[in-house]
This record gives sequence, structure tokens and C-alpha cells, in this order.
Amino acid sequence: MKKKDVAAHYGLPPSTLSTIIRNEAEILQRYESSSNLSSKGRRLAEFPDLEECLLTWFKQCREKN
Repeated sequence: MKKKDVAAHYGLPPSTLSTIIRNEAEILQRYESSSNLSSKGRRLAEFPDLEECLLTWFKQCREKN
């Protein structure tokens, strides 16, 4: 299966899939050590309820398109 087909299956742009594949080792490392919230790029949400609603809205919009 081609990367383009995989990206289409998951509703991702091909460039996003390429980025995930390129950063696979770092992504897995962060996942395995997810208890460390002070790692690069991680922070707690200032308004968690608002961000949850925004994420839900975003997913709904993405499904429609």
C-alpha cells in the first residue's frame, strides 16, 4: 500500500504522514515516557473544557469535508 493511500485512509495530508514516519522514533520515545510532562512541547491546557469542545468541533468539521 502506498503512503498516499494510507494517508487518504486516515484522512491525513500525505505530508503529515511523512512527518509522522520521519519522527517515528521520537514519537515512540515520548509515548513510552509519557509520565514526564516537562518534556519539549508538552504543557497543560489553560482552559481544558474549551479545548475539548474545540477539538470536538474540529473533528466534526473535518468529517463533513
